[in-house]
Amino acid sequence: MASKRTKQGAGGGAPTAVYPASPCILGLDWLELTVQHPIRTAATYEAIGFTLRGGGGRQPRLSVGGTTLVLRGARGSPWSPGPPGLGKGKGTKPKPEQRVRIQLVVDDVEAKRRQLIHLGLKPGPLRRQSRGDWVFEWWDPDGHAICFVGPRRGRPQGLTRRARSAKRAGSRVR
Repeated sequence: MASKRTKQGAGGGAPTAVYPASPCILGLDWLELTVQHPIRTAATYEAIGFTLRGGGGRQPRLSVGGTTLVLRGARGSPWSPGPPGLGKGKGTKPKPEQRVRIQLVVDDVEAKRRQLIHLGLKPGPLRRQSRGDWVFEWWDPDGHAICFVGPRRGRPQGLTRRARSAKRAGSRVR
């Protein structure tokens, strides 16, 4: 896809900025998740930081940032969006290929993980990614993965200079 370029740098060098050619994608408007119990799932997502935006009843709408998350009942659940009478009764979880992974940026990943634990949820372990930020995952009851990524605040990122010097001094062979 072609791009629009600004003026060339001095001496015909590289452009100073590159913009996507029109039409370009401006952002994600909404995302739909298939879940067994939309109302219960909406309450959990609201507890972890999403904002309830309406659509009560069969298709609750939540938002995070500028993106809306629509929770849709799974086929076979009492909230099934299918034709009346189709698969009423027993709920079925989405198939693995229907499950979604959402990554959310937070300002304090460790505090967010503590919040989920306090809510009685079971987030995965906190781990450092190769690019330097921290991440953990939480899976909702329908198998969708919500990943939280960001810095660790309120905790030293490593040893102090004095502690590193003392450690090196203690490990030297004399």
